[in-house]
Amino acid sequence: MKKHLIPVILLAAGAVAAAVASAPKDPVLMTVNGKKVPLSEFLYLYEKNNKQQQQPQSVDEYMDMFINYKLKVAAAEEAGCDTTAAFINEFENYATELAAPYMRDSEAEAEVAAKIKANSRRNVDVSHILIPLGDNAAQTKINLHFMDSLRTAILNGSDFGEIALKYSEDPSKVQNMGHLGWITTNRFPYPFEEVAFSTPVGTISEPFVDAPFGIHIIKVNEVRNDPGEVHAAHILKLCGDRRMRKLDPTRDSVAKVQIDSLYQIAITGADFAELARANSDDPGSAQEGGDVGFFGVSRMVPEFEQAAFALKDGEISQPVKTSYGYHIIKRIGWRECTPDDVLDQTINIRFKSDNALSTMLARQYSDKNRKLYKADVIPAGMNKVKEIIEKTGKYDSTVTAALIANPIKIAKAGNKVVTSNEIAAEMPAQEFAAEPGYNLFEGYVQQHIDKIVDELSRETLAQNNADYRNLLNEYRDGILLFDVSNAKVWERSNKDREGLEAYFQANKDKYHFETPHYKGYVVMAKNDSVADLAKQFLAENTIDADSLETAINKRFGREASIKRVIGSKGQNSIVDYIAFGEPKPENKSIWQSYFGYKDKVIAEPEEALDILGPVTADYAQYLEQEWVKELRNKYKVKVDEKVFKSIKNSHQQ
Repeated sequence: MKKHLIPVILLAAGAVAAAVASAPKDPVLMTVNGKKVPLSEFLYLYEKNNKQQQQPQSVDEYMDMFINYKLKVAAAEEAGCDTTAAFINEFENYATELAAPYMRDSEAEAEVAAKIKANSRRNVDVSHILIPLGDNAAQTKINLHFMDSLRTAILNGSDFGEIALKYSEDPSKVQNMGHLGWITTNRFPYPFEEVAFSTPVGTISEPFVDAPFGIHIIKVNEVRNDPGEVHAAHILKLCGDRRMRKLDPTRDSVAKVQIDSLYQIAITGADFAELARANSDDPGSAQEGGDVGFFGVSRMVPEFEQAAFALKDGEISQPVKTSYGYHIIKRIGWRECTPDDVLDQTINIRFKSDNALSTMLARQYSDKNRKLYKADVIPAGMNKVKEIIEKTGKYDSTVTAALIANPIKIAKAGNKVVTSNEIAAEMPAQEFAAEPGYNLFEGYVQQHIDKIVDELSRETLAQNNADYRNLLNEYRDGILLFDVSNAKVWERSNKDREGLEAYFQANKDKYHFETPHYKGYVVMAKNDSVADLAKQFLAENTIDADSLETAINKRFGREASIKRVIGSKGQNSIVDYIAFGEPKPENKSIWQSYFGYKDKVIAEPEEALDILGPVTADYAQYLEQEWVKELRNKYKVKVDEKVFKSIKNSHQQ
């Protein structure tokens, strides 16, 4: 994380709780270690918890859990868990992710959605020319001027198709000379679609950027009402590679004979769906009886589309050849336009999947917030930076050092001032010519302003939106709770062997075996000779339990191994043989010989390791109970009984 963002993030983290005090009609339910807890937070978590429980808890029952939860968070805060770099980084990521659904301009989205809906009732016939963006801002500027010169040439009488054929980067120009034909909404990136549907018939658009594809101009040749959508089914016989749309002349005649035969069967009254299931080479639609659903203009290859729209409902086409092969098409139905609910769903998906559209909306939202927080560059400061770069003749390490050594105020957002040293520290460590260097610096400044504006927006969101505030606070406290609980309970219960054993001995009567257990070590060897050597080695050497595995491995390498085992009869065939008198098992592994070491059969557990899982779980519970007792004695909790009573009255079981 960049250091200059940390104070803003900390402010946002603090605002989750601090802003609650200023939230309207949200009384304080309690204070924990002097920190106020609003009623909305309790209700949010209480209701969420009860939705996840088979047996809902009463308000009183949940209140006890909630106080324990807040006490643990207080302990984490006192320990400084909320100031570590790891916490700040994790919280920043969560805050950004959780805020995204809220940080949208609903008015702008509604306006775009209405425009797309209106345009969906029309089709436009367009031609276009595409040239590259360029590798940098300067090259893009040059290419925009070049595209403008192409447009001027066409306006002065040059043929659009000839210019497209000569200069356009669209590979289809060879076949269509830039003519794309009829297009509909939701088929092209939004910048292209918006220009295509807003340019008057017979005119040519101004050059526009459609990142990352390039720079376009569009000519609108004709406009018509959308012809609606056809519902069709088909049977396909491939003539080549379906994925590559490559026809194979050697298969063409075979496919033609097959499709002609199927057509004759279909028009004599055979079940079209059954024919498709049994014969179509389109695996997706074949499973559905050939049904491809509703589709409109430009959704299918032209030959298929034209044939389907030309049919009457229930009619079957003669064989139609496309770049895939031969089809027979049955028209099932028609509708005037896409239903609003389907169109709404498509548009909502598009807001997320169309990068150009989502970028445009994000930019509009950011610009709106820039005005709100009065965020902008400071011209005098930026001019000073420009003078330094131009005086040096380039942007290099000398400029970087100057901007860091003598910080210049270059931008502001809310109460945050951005200085040149912050930006210089972020700039790439390479040399640029003066103008590109300053342009790059300016770009970093704008990005920096956007980051600050986003943080301020999230802070305001936490103050004004209870849903977001509660969700973010839940995540914040959840991170802290995990960290402090891991240190105090879970990690300790697994690593504190001395404490675990003491707990077991104090509660030994709680733990029992249903059947006797083997307890000891099983030594496995590749053969009897190695096994005899291992027995001798163990008899002649005194080895700590913790070092047994290392000692055997060091002495015998891959010839032998040793493992601690505790288990009842029936759990392990080797243990059954060693301890319970069962026949020696057939062993297909490399270990052909085995014996027990320091082993015995016990009726009840003797130490914590004998029943580790249950004891560890109980010990963790014990540690948590003791910890909560300690916290209840350490931190003061004051509940507003009047507010709490109002909750109970409104949530009576």
